[in-house]
Amino acid sequence: MTIAPRMRLFLDTGRAAYALVPRAAFVRPESIAKAVLLRDDEGYLLAVVPAARSLALERVCDDLGRPLEPASDRELAAIFNDCDAAAIPPFGAAYGIPTVVDEALLRLGEVYFEVGSDESLARIRGADFATLFASCARGEYAAPAERPDSAPDPLRAKAARERRLAEGLTHVFSLRSFGAGLRSHAEYERNGHAGMLLAKTPELRVVLEAMRPDTVLRTHVVHGPTTLLVLEGALDVTTEHGTFRVAASEMATLPREERREIHSPGDSLFLLALGRLARPEDVPAATSVAAPATGARRRRILVVANQTAGGAHLVAAVRERIAAGPCEFVVLAPAVEAHSQTRWTWEEGAARSEAQRRVDTAVERLARLGAPVRGTVGDYYPLRAIQDLLLVEPEGFDEIILSTLPATVSEWLKLDLPARITRRFGIPVTHVEAEE
Repeated sequence: MTIAPRMRLFLDTGRAAYALVPRAAFVRPESIAKAVLLRDDEGYLLAVVPAARSLALERVCDDLGRPLEPASDRELAAIFNDCDAAAIPPFGAAYGIPTVVDEALLRLGEVYFEVGSDESLARIRGADFATLFASCARGEYAAPAERPDSAPDPLRAKAARERRLAEGLTHVFSLRSFGAGLRSHAEYERNGHAGMLLAKTPELRVVLEAMRPDTVLRTHVVHGPTTLLVLEGALDVTTEHGTFRVAASEMATLPREERREIHSPGDSLFLLALGRLARPEDVPAATSVAAPATGARRRRILVVANQTAGGAHLVAAVRERIAAGPCEFVVLAPAVEAHSQTRWTWEEGAARSEAQRRVDTAVERLARLGAPVRGTVGDYYPLRAIQDLLLVEPEGFDEIILSTLPATVSEWLKLDLPARITRRFGIPVTHVEAEE
C-alpha cells in the first residue's frame, strides 16, 4: 500500500499515529473524510466533509464571505501532483492550502481519509484527526447527498461546460486563481517559485510560473522558440548577449538553443509559451527542398536516477537502446540527499551538489557508449523533477528509464513511481533495478 510523499511527510513528523488499510476493506462512507477543492480570486480553499454527504457550498461561501466555486480537474492535478486523481487528501496544510472542515467529522471516534493512492486509505483516531484540524475553520458544511438526477442547475451546467472544453483544444483559465494557488503551494515556499502546465499540444506548451522576490530560474536551454509574457511584477532575463528587463504587461520573444537565466526582483507571475522545434518530417512536402535521406529520427530517452546513476545495470539498458537505433539521452537526478525511516532530511545545497556529482559521473560514463547525452539536476520529488524538465524540453521524450535501488530498499518503488510516471505523463517507462 502506498501514500503520497507529501502526506507521508505531513503525518510522519510526529503529528499523529495512523494506519493504512486496503481500499477494498468495508468502511462506512459516514466515517470517510472527503476533500473538495474550491477557488476564487483570493486563491484556493479545501473543504472537508463526510463522503456520504455533499458539500453545502453556499454555506461555506456565506461563512467566509467569498464567491467560491469548484476547481477544475486540471487545477486538482496541478496542485495535488503527487496524488492519484480520485484520492485527494483532506489535509490542505500539507499542500499549503487553507482548509475548512465539517464539524460532524470532528465528533467521530475513528476517521478514514484519502492518502493520495488509489489502493489505500488511512485510519486515525477521531481525537487525533480533530487535533490536525485545530487551526482550521469549522462549521456545518455538509448537506444531504444529491441524487445524480437532481444536481443544482449551475453546477450541472458548469460540469457540462468543462466536459465540452476538455473534448477540444479550447480551455478557459482563471490565471489570477492559478497564480494565487501557486503562491500557496509548499514548493513555492521552499524553492521560491512554482509552475504549472496549462496547455500541451505536439507543437506548444504553455506554462504559468510564480516567483518570489530575488529568486532565480537557473541557467537553462530551451530547444524551441519561447515567448515570455509578464502578468505581474517584472523579470530580468540574462543571456550571452546581456541582461534586459520585461515589465508587467510586456512580452519578450526568445530564440531557441539559447542559454538564459531568469531573475525575479519582486513578486512575479508570468506565462511561458514554449514552441517545439519542427522535425524534417513535420515540414510539408510542398515547401521542402529535396535532400538525401538522413536516416531515422533519434529517439529521445530520459534517464531518471540518483544513487544508481552510472551503474552497470543502467549502462546495459542504455547500450541496448543504442544498438536498436539512433537515440539521445538526458540524465535527470532528483536532488534527494537522504531519508530516515520516518522523514526526509533534505538540504538544497548539499543535495544538489551530490546529485550534480552523480549526474556528471553518469554522463561521462554513458557518453563513452557513443550516443549524445547530457545531464541535469531537478526537484527532490521525481514527478516534479520530470514535470519541470518537460516544461523546457518541448520535444518531449519517447521513453523514460527509471533506475532504482533494489526493491527491498528503494523508496521510489515504495511510492510506485513507475506506474505514477506512466499515468501522469503518458510516456512509456522502463524500470531497471540495481543489484543487491
